[in-house]
Amino acid sequence: MHIPQLEILEDSLFIERGYLNANHFVYRGDPPTLIDTGYIADFETTRRIITDLDLDLSEVSAIVTTHCHCDHIGGNNRIQHLSGCDIIQHDIGRIFIETRDDWATRWKYYNQQAEFFTTRTFDTFSRPCFNRETLKFLPRQLV
Repeated sequence: MHIPQLEILEDSLFIERGYLNANHFVYRGDPPTLIDTGYIADFETTRRIITDLDLDLSEVSAIVTTHCHCDHIGGNNRIQHLSGCDIIQHDIGRIFIETRDDWATRWKYYNQQAEFFTTRTFDTFSRPCFNRETLKFLPRQLV
């Protein structure tokens, strides 16, 4: 099965997974970073996609989780186990993970397996951003 991939910036790739599985981003630069990781049931496909992009999962430095639904965080535990990476998300999502809330993560609703993980939050006054050089946490601009 072909999974569409689009290089949006140098070493920054958008991976289109399709309906009922989160799309993700792979940043192959320094530090190697993932944004979301798909369903746990699709972990081997996720692993293949990422290694086909010349990124070994053991080299991942961070996973940025957009939100804690199971189609976005399914591979987090396994990738963290392989690489020791940080998993970064908003503080509300962190509460759901730390309390092992299988309803908020939608694991129970979608009848998915659950593998919780260690997480930390990014400062509520910053946001993760890509630029042409690297993934950085930049100050949030006031609107």
